[in-house]
Amino acid sequence: MIAMAEGRALTNTAEDKQAMPQPSRFLARQPILDTQREIVGYELLFRAGWENCFSGESDDASRQMLDNCVYLGVESLVGDKLAFINCTRESLMSKLVLLLPPKSTVLEILETIEPDEDLVNTCLDLVKLGYRFALDDFILKPEMQPLINLASYVKVDFRQSDAVERKLIQQMVRGSNAILLAEKIEDQAEFDIALAEGYKLFQGYFFCRPKVMANREIPPNRMNYLRLLVR
Repeated sequence: MIAMAEGRALTNTAEDKQAMPQPSRFLARQPILDTQREIVGYELLFRAGWENCFSGESDDASRQMLDNCVYLGVESLVGDKLAFINCTRESLMSKLVLLLPPKSTVLEILETIEPDEDLVNTCLDLVKLGYRFALDDFILKPEMQPLINLASYVKVDFRQSDAVERKLIQQMVRGSNAILLAEKIEDQAEFDIALAEGYKLFQGYFFCRPKVMANREIPPNRMNYLRLLVR
């Protein structure tokens, strides 16, 4: 539940929509669970409105997500759990992510980001500051090894991978400190397969669909001040 300055939170219920109309900042969260189905964290997802669907990743969407997390406070969004937040290359290289608390933040590196030397060095600097990384929708590519070596989590999409590919991913990750996270788990059979393959964390519709949350517009002077902190 998002804590609001007015002492009220907006979720996607009819009562809340009537009580505080015209929200303009949206996000969704989806739980990440362990083998006992205990929640260890939430992935925070950008949403353009009440419609609970993928809005597409972009630098603008990433900046809005970071703005929301900073203004609302990561703790108010996830409590004492971890917050998994998608990051574009721009948000990592600009160090805008420094506005987020390292203790509770896991920065997700999107699969579309090329792991060049500048990016790897930036991520290493962030690791030294206490941030953790997850490799989202992991794809088998030799050039990903430097990121595997610094990642805390490797997320594997069960909709886009088969048993053979997942075995190769496990071999590539073996020897690192990264924990395998099975994402897009949609039924009991897939959960059982993921358990048998050694996955430790899980995410998907089988457990819970993302929940949309919203609040009023963030005051521009507030965000301008926060952005100055990372310049």
